[in-house]
Amino acid sequence: MAKLRNDLSGEVGAVPARMLVGRSATCFLRLSDAQVSGEHALVQWTGQGWVLRDLGSRNGTYLNGRRLPVAASSPLGRGSQIAFGDPKATFTMQDAGPPVPMALELRSRQMRESQAGLLALPNTDEPQAVVYQRDDGTWVQEAADETQGIADQELLYLDQQVWCVFLPDEAGVTPVVCAEKTLSATSFEFEVSRDEEHVVMTVVHGDERIALEPREHHYVLLVLARARAKDAALPQPERGWLSKDQLQQMLRIRPSALNVAVHRARQQLADAGVVGAAGLVEVRRGLRRFGTDRFSERPLGT
Repeated sequence: MAKLRNDLSGEVGAVPARMLVGRSATCFLRLSDAQVSGEHALVQWTGQGWVLRDLGSRNGTYLNGRRLPVAASSPLGRGSQIAFGDPKATFTMQDAGPPVPMALELRSRQMRESQAGLLALPNTDEPQAVVYQRDDGTWVQEAADETQGIADQELLYLDQQVWCVFLPDEAGVTPVVCAEKTLSATSFEFEVSRDEEHVVMTVVHGDERIALEPREHHYVLLVLARARAKDAALPQPERGWLSKDQLQQMLRIRPSALNVAVHRARQQLADAGVVGAAGLVEVRRGLRRFGTDRFSERPLGT
């Protein structure tokens, strides 16, 4: 993930796939210096690397002390030094890695970055919306019990907050390689104690077995998996769907706690290296289900 350091203040910030710089309120990186134009410059990911382009600013954009020609794109790398208007007011690229999904709250200027490929808003403690990428490279948002597509710099309205979402475009998408640990090629084993107080969940991919650290959300996954197993005779698209109200009653938890449990389950799976971890729990019109038929259950200790 690319990061830019303000060399005067020492502040470090993440860089979205397309970062507009200037004094305008529409800019991701807003600068108050009078030498900076309204829309001064653009830092952008090309899919191969980062480039810097001056947008016709009055006082120029500088790269490593050299003023750039207007509209010309110049490559950026780790250690590149940039200045906007005042050549002494520099920023340094501390990292030049590919961009990750992130969002900016337009009023407070809070920023959120994705964790393990999942962008939870307004935060990971009580996610009201989650943005993630599907296996086909498209981006979706999951909010208000619906899943729908989302585009770069689309606005999400959550309570009194307005979040602008920044996403890598198709040029920045890395195709899923079959050899990777994908959800579709991963199996899950549940080991359950007699009183169901303890659930051990193991991720199996080929000859690799990963015993996940026990978490409360494993029981949520077990309940969903059992519902899918109960519907085994139905066509695959119809198996295992439970309404949110049903789940809350079965688990005796609040709606917000259910959202948190689902998010943490996905994140734990993504941290284990599984590509497409968001599909572990599928969502549609107020319904939830376990995202695969590849699971088994047995008593703990057998």
